Amino acid sequence: EEMISALNLKAKRDGIDGKFSVTAYTCYKQDMDGKKVIYRASSNYRGSEWYDFCLIKFSEVGFYPAKILGFLKYPDKEQMFAAVLCAKYPLTTEEIDESFITTFQLGETEESYDVVPVESIEIPMLAIKSYGEDKIKKYITATPYESWGLYFKQEMKRITKNDNIAKQNAKKKY
Repeated sequence: EEMISALNLKAKRDGIDGKFSVTAYTCYKQDMDGKKVIYRASSNYRGSEWYDFCLIKFSEVGFYPAKILGFLKYPDKEQMFAAVLCAKYPLTTEEIDESFITTFQLGETEESYDVVPVESIEIPMLAIKSYGEDKIKKYITATPYESWGLYFKQEMKRITKNDNIAKQNAKKKY
């Protein structure tokens, strides 16, 4: 399973040799600006797989889309962690908002797997698998629902401006 791979790779990078134990969880509830957000990561939730996606903040390199593989606690730590598979390249909310819909590709190397504190989860993400390309973990994402109104308002202004320019050009022509 990918979560076990992420844990083993993180342990290897941290110089942990031998056996170690964790308590694993399939969901995590996060308070986000007064709203409860539930993240799930399960191979069998209500009869099928359910792995949520999120935007992870890495302080040194920026924001990366990630598939959440599971949640865990180490016996000697109070903090909750998330095992994740990160995208190949960073992506900011501004980049997503600018184009409304964009794509990202999950990494395929050992470095793409990580275990991060749940506080690194910036926001949940919509992720729709792109079935057009074989064997590539490519996904489509969109601006968060809460931002749709602002996006469409800006688009209407742009369209109105273009319509007005087109009308002025049409008047000059005749």
